[in-house]
Amino acid sequence: MAAPGFAGSRRNHLCRLWADVVAQPVLPQLDRWLADNFRKNARYGSRDRRWYSEMLFAAVRHGYLALFCDFCVRNRAPFLGKNENRNAQYSLEQLFEAFLKLYPNVDSIAQAWRTLHPDVFFADVWNIYSRTSSTVEERPSSEDSLAVSQTMQVLKALELSSSLRARMLLSSVPLWLFEQLNARASQSAWKDSLLSSFLANQNTRPPLWLRVNHSERLTDIVSILRSEGYLVEQFDQALCVRGERGIFLSEVYKSGSVEIQDFASQKAGASVEAKPGDVVWDACAGGGGKTLQIASRLKNRGAIYASDVREFKLEEVKKRARRAGFFNVRCQAWNGVALPEFPREIQKREGFDWVLVDAPCSSSGTWRRNPDAKYRLDACSVAEVTALQKSILETASCAVGKRGRLVYSTCSWLVEENEGIISNFLENHPNFELVKMKLWGTPEADADTLFSAVLAKRIKE
Repeated sequence: MAAPGFAGSRRNHLCRLWADVVAQPVLPQLDRWLADNFRKNARYGSRDRRWYSEMLFAAVRHGYLALFCDFCVRNRAPFLGKNENRNAQYSLEQLFEAFLKLYPNVDSIAQAWRTLHPDVFFADVWNIYSRTSSTVEERPSSEDSLAVSQTMQVLKALELSSSLRARMLLSSVPLWLFEQLNARASQSAWKDSLLSSFLANQNTRPPLWLRVNHSERLTDIVSILRSEGYLVEQFDQALCVRGERGIFLSEVYKSGSVEIQDFASQKAGASVEAKPGDVVWDACAGGGGKTLQIASRLKNRGAIYASDVREFKLEEVKKRARRAGFFNVRCQAWNGVALPEFPREIQKREGFDWVLVDAPCSSSGTWRRNPDAKYRLDACSVAEVTALQKSILETASCAVGKRGRLVYSTCSWLVEENEGIISNFLENHPNFELVKMKLWGTPEADADTLFSAVLAKRIKE
C-alpha cells in the first residue's frame, strides 16, 4: 500500500524523481542533482521543492534501514509474530548475516532500490523518518496498517538489541563496514556512549557553521547576524548559525566577511598554524575552504599557493579570495604526480614553511550532510583511495622546507585513510616525526567528522 500522505501527484512526482536518482550509474551527490533537476523543472513550487528534497534525502539517509525492514517482512522474521520468540536475539543475528550476504556492497543496494516497489520503499522510509523527525510537513495518519505495524516491530527489535550491527542498521551504516567501525572505536578509545552517539548522529544533519575571515570583525559580524534574525552560537572563531533565512541573503556573507565551513573542517584547517610572513602550499585545495582559512591567518603577508587537479576549482578559489579581500593567494594547477614548478622565491627558500595535503578520500565523515556518499564506499574504493593518498602525501612531502611542517587531513573517519596512512608514511620517511593527530567533530561536536595530523621535518645536526 502507499504510505499515508503519498496520494496524488506528489506521490507520482516523488516516485519519478527517485527512479531518476537510482537510474544513475553511480548514486549522484544528491544536493547538486536536486538543484540541477529543479532548475530544469520550474513547475515545482518552493514548498514542493522543500518537500521533495526532504523526502529524497530521507530515502538516501534511511534507505539501507528501509531495505532491511522490507527484507525482514519478506523473510517473515520471528519477531513479527504475535507470540514472543525466545530465540529472537539469535534470529536477529542470523538475519544480519543473511542480509549482508544478499546485499554485500553498494552495487547490490543500488540494484535493490531499482527493483523495489516505490510504495513499499517509501512506506518504510516514511515511518522511519517521521518517527524521529519534528520537521516533516505531513505526518502519517494514525491508521494502524499491517505495513506500518511490521516496520515498527522491526525497528523495536533493533532498538532492543545490544548488537553493534543492530545499531549500525538503525543509523543506515552499511554492515560491510563493521570491522572499520570497530577499528575506529578502538583507535579513538570511544566508550560505548561515544560510539552510540556517533551512530545516532548519522541520522541527522549538522547545523550550518561559518568561519570569520577577519577575526577583528568577529563581534560586529555576530551582531549583524543576530540583527538579521539568525540564532548564533560562538565557539572561538566558529559560528553555529540557525534560522529560516538562507545565509546567502546575509550581508556578512555577501561582503565576504564569512565563509561556510564546517566546525570539524575549521579545526582540521587550524592544524596549519601559519603566521604572517610564512609561505604555505595547499596541495589539494578544492574550492579553497582551508586555503582561505590559512590566508586569514597570514593577514595578507607571506603567500599561500593553492593547487588542484581540477583547474575550474582554482577559478573558484580566486573568486572567493577576492571577495574576502585576500591578495596573497596564488593558484597553480597540479596533477598530483610530480611537484609543480614553483616560482623562484620558493626555490630560494628551499621549500614551504607549511604544506597541507587535504587528501581525496571516501568522504565518510560527511555522511550527515551527504548521505549518498556512503553508497559510493566499498572495499575496492577504499583500496583505491588509500593508494592515491599515499602517493600524494609522498610527493607533496618533498616540498616541505628544512624547518617546515606537513599537515595531512581527510574528511573520513576510516582508520585506513588516516592513522594508517600516517603510520605508513613515517615508516618510510624517518626524516619526519609526528607532532599530533586527532579526529575532529562527531561524536564530540555537532559537525562532520574530519582527521588531521601534523608532521615535522627533523632537523639534521
